[in-house]
Amino acid sequence: MHSDFSATAKAVRAAIPVPSISLETIRGRSRARERRGRLRMVVACGVLALGAVGAGTVGAKLYNGIQVWLAGNRGAMLVRSFSLVSSPSASDLRTIAAKATFPLVYPVGMPPGTHVIRVAYAPAENPTSVVLQYLNPHSGFHAGYALVDSTAVNATALPPIGSQRPRYGKVRHWRIGGETVIAFAGAVAPGYARAIERAMQTTSAAKSVAENEAMVWNIRVLGGTYQLAGEADRLAQGRPGVLIDRGNLRLIPGLAHADRPLLATRTTSLTNIPSVKGVPQYQRAVTRVQRDRAVPADGVRAIAAVMTVAGESGRWTDCCEILYTAPKNGDYTVWTLPMSASASVRKYTVDARTDRVTVRSM
Repeated sequence: MHSDFSATAKAVRAAIPVPSISLETIRGRSRARERRGRLRMVVACGVLALGAVGAGTVGAKLYNGIQVWLAGNRGAMLVRSFSLVSSPSASDLRTIAAKATFPLVYPVGMPPGTHVIRVAYAPAENPTSVVLQYLNPHSGFHAGYALVDSTAVNATALPPIGSQRPRYGKVRHWRIGGETVIAFAGAVAPGYARAIERAMQTTSAAKSVAENEAMVWNIRVLGGTYQLAGEADRLAQGRPGVLIDRGNLRLIPGLAHADRPLLATRTTSLTNIPSVKGVPQYQRAVTRVQRDRAVPADGVRAIAAVMTVAGESGRWTDCCEILYTAPKNGDYTVWTLPMSASASVRKYTVDARTDRVTVRSM
C-alpha cells in the first residue's frame, strides 16, 4: 500500500533546498505527473518547510521535536521528529490546536475554494510547531505556513556546528500573541501573502479553527487528484465517504475475495531523524505509520461489484477514481469519477445484502 512517508522521504532527499512550485505538475492528469506534483508540494510547503528552510523550536525540552533560529529575513531549523497527516479532518485540526503549547492561530483569509491538504506538527504530544499546506486545485492558489511557539524560537544561542548545522533560507515572519508565523520564500502564491497576514492579525484562535474546519473535505481522500476531491465532496452531500485513488483501487478485487477491509494511512510519524551537512535524512529515521479502516469489508465488496459492472477488463483502474459512501436505507452509493474531462460521472447503488448493482441517473 502507498506510504506517505516513502513519497515524502524521496521528495525531501531530491529537493533540498526548497524548489519552486510547479503548478503544471499539479494540474497534470497522468499518474506520474500527479505524483511528482504532490511530492513537490509536500517538499515546498509541508515537511520540507519544517526541515530545510527554517521554522521550528528548541531548547532541551524540545530536543526531540524541531529547533529553529531566525535572523532578520533568514531562518534555519533542525528537525528531530514530526508527524504528518494528509487530507486532515476537522477533528485533526481541533486536536492539534488543543495540544499545542501556545494559542494556535491558523492561517485565514484564503481565497474561496481553498482546502487544507496536509498538516505536520512536532513534537507529537504537545506541538510547538505546526506546518500547514493549502491548495485550490482549480485556480492554482497555494500557500504553506509554519506556526511556532514564540518562546522556543532562538531558544539556543547558536545552531550546532559540523554535520548537524542546518541550512539557512529566506523567510517572512511575524508574531501574533505567543505565535510566530513563518512564510517560506515561494511557498505562498504571489499577491496573497500580505492579505493573509492582515487577516491573521485580526482574527482569534477560535475563529481561525472554525475557518480552517470549513476548508477541509468532509470525505476522506486517499491519494488521487485534488480536482476530483472537490467534486466527490459535493456528490457526497455531507454523508461519510471515501474517495479512493487508482492505486488503492487495484487492491479492491483481492481484498473483496479475502473479505478484508481497505486500510489506509492516517498519520506518519518520524523520530530520531539524523542530519548530514544540514540535510535531514528522513529515510534513516524511525518511522511509525498509523493505519485505520478506511472502508469496511462489506463496503469493499460493494466497490468490487461496481468495478465489475463498470469495468474495462483489467484496465478499469486507469480511467477513474471511486467515491464510496456509507450505506443508507440498505444501499451503498458509489460513484465513478473519470480522469478524462470528456467522460461523465456515473452513479451506482449496491444492495448491502445481495451486492446487486443498479445504475442510477445523476
